[in-house]
Amino acid sequence: MNAKIAMDEQNKFSLITNQQVVLSTLQRLVSERAPITCAAAGTPDQESFHSRVVKVESNNDILIIQKPEQNGWEYKLHNNGNVNVISHLSTGTIKFTTAISGLDELDDPLFCELSLPQQLERKQLRSYFRVPLMRYESGIILMLPDNNPVVGNCIDISMGGITGWFPGFKGSFDPGSCISHCHITIENMLDLCCQVTVSRIEKTRNGNPLLGLRFKELEPGQSRKLQQTISQLERRTLLR
Repeated sequence: MNAKIAMDEQNKFSLITNQQVVLSTLQRLVSERAPITCAAAGTPDQESFHSRVVKVESNNDILIIQKPEQNGWEYKLHNNGNVNVISHLSTGTIKFTTAISGLDELDDPLFCELSLPQQLERKQLRSYFRVPLMRYESGIILMLPDNNPVVGNCIDISMGGITGWFPGFKGSFDPGSCISHCHITIENMLDLCCQVTVSRIEKTRNGNPLLGLRFKELEPGQSRKLQQTISQLERRTLLR
């Protein structure tokens, strides 16, 4: 993939409709204390307002947010109907459209409510900027359903996933299959245990599998550590 295509793909948002993924992504707004920017649909950026999501109430289909501090937010957000919300998480950017509760219901001095969105758009952070790992001491272990480990080496890594080489393994993997335990180590920089999905399968000249593995819903702390490691590796690469 050339650099232009990679940049084009990076700038695209993907639509998320799976309710479990939508809810887990919205929960990250709370756990990461990520600021959100709210703007009435069709209005310019200068009419946006800043807040935070403090609670996700999935049973009541609402998001509880702090009331924006800027003057006039009630009129500008409520009177325009739909509200566009955008936020930058550690794993990338999300955006969705929702509605704010009526003015007669905004009697709490600190908080107000947004309707829980049924879908959202997500752009994964730096998903196509892969950092090569062949110069580093690294390892990857996949635990198969029969509890047998498959041991390999890391080829490259990104915020979206990792490529692993597994010499000597004679078994097979199915594209799209989920591996519930993947253990990745990179020198003294990263020690990560997570779930992965097999996204790509190739064979080397010797018949050894080369797997593209996509990370599945990393915890906020894991995402932060992964981003720190990738940034550190990128700096080292530039200094070589």
